[in-house]
Amino acid sequence: MKGRMRCGPGGGLWAGVRTLRRWRWNSRGPLATAPVRCKRAEWYLVRARLGAGHDCARLSVVFRYWRDGQPSGQGCVWLHRTPAAVGGEWLGWLETPAHATHLQLGLGPTAAGQPITEITVYNVAERDPKCHPLANVPRWSVYQPPFPLERVVLPASLEALTPVLDGLNARILSTPASRQALAQAARGAACILDPVWIDELGLTLADVERLAANSWLLVDLATTARLVTHAGRARAQLVTHRDQHGIMSARVEYADVPTRGFALQDVLPYSAVDAHGRFAVRAIKASRSWRAYADEAGFATLLSGETPWERKHGDVLSAIRAIGRGELVVSDLPWLVAGCHGSLLAPRVAAHLLRMHLGLPLGDHLQYWNRWGAGDTLVRDIADLPGRCPPL
Repeated sequence: MKGRMRCGPGGGLWAGVRTLRRWRWNSRGPLATAPVRCKRAEWYLVRARLGAGHDCARLSVVFRYWRDGQPSGQGCVWLHRTPAAVGGEWLGWLETPAHATHLQLGLGPTAAGQPITEITVYNVAERDPKCHPLANVPRWSVYQPPFPLERVVLPASLEALTPVLDGLNARILSTPASRQALAQAARGAACILDPVWIDELGLTLADVERLAANSWLLVDLATTARLVTHAGRARAQLVTHRDQHGIMSARVEYADVPTRGFALQDVLPYSAVDAHGRFAVRAIKASRSWRAYADEAGFATLLSGETPWERKHGDVLSAIRAIGRGELVVSDLPWLVAGCHGSLLAPRVAAHLLRMHLGLPLGDHLQYWNRWGAGDTLVRDIADLPGRCPPL
């Protein structure tokens, strides 16, 4: 006889914008759903919502997997609250086992007593963020800016970044009186160029290059694309990628001062959450025109974009170019960390990247680590170390 169903959080298993199967909660034992069919070896995004006015420090849900009508394993998924959560939204990711035909949702100890109103599971593309903890990276002190960076010039609109940039003497600058005043303030320092200054001072690409020749100059993506296009150097196109459930990531393409703490080919979460709850990132399209200009000018891509779509990879999120005794860095990081493009999915990672993009120091022992589902690969690599490196 089938047990009676009792009330639990709403939601269910979704594919795109369609609800495939809604939860049906059992009446006996711990609160859990009836098993629902799922895809094998697929990634799913879990979204949970708490009732208005409620909060909690930790939240987990349990997924039990079934095969041929029998339980075949389970896993606990920790959910993390998004900074832009409306009504308390929590996110987590899971990958179903290769043998699983059904999954069952249960509430973990931290969730059982919480006023959860909805838990929805979405089939999504494979999660890109991964780390390479055994990468043979050099000491971070090997990478040094062309001159010691002790000062940073911040536009008044980004004054809130001052605590993030602890270690640099910050000078808050309203609109400079002239190009000469801006050049004097930026000389020998890190400087974040406000797009408003470009318009008010009538700066061209050549003017920005002259500023960068004596400073560590950081310019946003949109301004860079506009200046390069107006100068006739390339048809630089700014693009924005958005998806409701697929996150955007950044791949480390170049080892230098701005990417310390990461190994080459590390992939890190790099999404902002827009006003509609979508994951978004903007980039300079890696078109043939941009690549030709970058090769000619000496721009090296630091971070390239990873999206949920196979044909939309490789766009430029950050790039660097040596000019004179200085550097020109192209990135949206200051504005991302300041929240100008929405709340960040991984704010601590972005804050670290911003500190590196402005030449702040980093301990040689620190390295990026991201939780991912290939623990067996890491254990295998550790087991192989004595054979590959006998002194160890």
